[in-house]
Amino acid sequence: MKYSLLKQEEINQKYESILTFWSLEKNKLICNCKFPNFSIAFSFLTEVAILAEKMNHHPRITNTYGNVGLEIWTHDVNGLTKLDFEFAEAVNKLLDMRRNLF
Repeated sequence: MKYSLLKQEEINQKYESILTFWSLEKNKLICNCKFPNFSIAFSFLTEVAILAEKMNHHPRITNTYGNVGLEIWTHDVNGLTKLDFEFAEAVNKLLDMRRNLF
């Protein structure tokens, strides 16, 4: 499925709905979370990987001990699309289930 680049106005509007866990930097959505340990962080990332495969949208992932970083943008258009925000919303649901951990 092909997605088109969002205009800045659209980005600002969609960003309001995901900002709990995400920041907006250089046309990318960035999520940084600190979990109590590596195992819990890796468990979360396993769910993110499954989600990424289902949505066919794969974030840049970093994991150091309990620190997880996610970066998303649509490579094909080198910016943000509707798909990026859909993915961020889905990740937010995974994080909401773990809110008591960080």
